[in-house]
Amino acid sequence: GIGHGIKTSFLCEIVCFQPRNQQRALRTGMKIVHWSLKNGSGLHRMAEDLSACEKLRGLDSFCLDGDNHAEIQAGSGADIHVIHGHIPDSIGMDIKTVFVAHGTPEVCFLSSVFNSKFGHGASDSIMQSMYRVKTCDAVVTFWPRHQAIWQSISDKGRTVDCVPRGIDKAKWQRKESRGNHRRNKASTGVPAARQYCGRGT
Repeated sequence: GIGHGIKTSFLCEIVCFQPRNQQRALRTGMKIVHWSLKNGSGLHRMAEDLSACEKLRGLDSFCLDGDNHAEIQAGSGADIHVIHGHIPDSIGMDIKTVFVAHGTPEVCFLSSVFNSKFGHGASDSIMQSMYRVKTCDAVVTFWPRHQAIWQSISDKGRTVDCVPRGIDKAKWQRKESRGNHRRNKASTGVPAARQYCGRGT
């Protein structure tokens, strides 16, 4: 929600390189594009959430699909490009970029090892992530542990920023239960979860 938006709105500030009093003036009309495949994944939803929070702060922010030609055209003139997975080649190199390191570094590594079995053209997520950590104007993750790992493989002078996730209180609030959880117990009185795990006997 709002708290989350306050923390994540710094994505535009950390790549502007102006003093803070000038950064405030830059916020109005600044166009930010979050690049993510629109596949309904958690990464995609996170990109949409961050963009929505930036809009709450008055920023011109969009979540666009790098596989959709029409959306690529719409995002080509952005002031800041936030990379959640990949960025279209046609966007070019002379741009301001923020890399959002979503996944755990070890899963990135293991995915690369597994995908190497498929030969040329396989996704190499650890090398892509290491490239982004070294070349983007800013690097962001959401967990202190991941920050420490990415920081340890970064160049000297590079800062990996940690932005803990907030809670959207408008979405997550107490409501009346929609289920009768007592019915989920077996006739023996053993909770359903224990039965599912094979320990109900």
